[in-house]
Amino acid sequence: MLTGRFKAVLSSICQSLTSLSLTSTPATPSPRSLSPRLLRLGTFNVNSIGSERKKLDTLPADLAAYRVDIAAHQETKICTEATLSIGNYSLITLKCTNPPYGIDFVVVPHLRRYVTSAWAVSDRIGVLQLRLRSGRMNTINAYAPHMGRSI
Repeated sequence: MLTGRFKAVLSSICQSLTSLSLTSTPATPSPRSLSPRLLRLGTFNVNSIGSERKKLDTLPADLAAYRVDIAAHQETKICTEATLSIGNYSLITLKCTNPPYGIDFVVVPHLRRYVTSAWAVSDRIGVLQLRLRSGRMNTINAYAPHMGRSI
């Protein structure tokens, strides 16, 4: 009974997904999204990308294509605190205690001078602080573990 219901629901989901149109390029921005006061934030679990080389090669192009100003990444597997350059972007990695985890922030060049500090609250939570004209802004990078793993 339960197996039959599961198969019916799964079939329905698959049919719904086939009707979606997926594009490989970002949508054309609206005039409002081009406003200089708009800050674009992004987040991505980079564990699914694969090799470290591929992460570093594709990241700047992806950020530029989607015009992301600040990106928060999870499961980076980098546990050292450092600031590196990746293309034109600044990669700010945060210290962690467990190598499978790790979080970082990537900041677009014109915002780098506004970054006042970045710190890890835990292996899965980090904060990037910026001082903007309108005041201080904290960007929080947090992710939950996979089912069955402790926070």
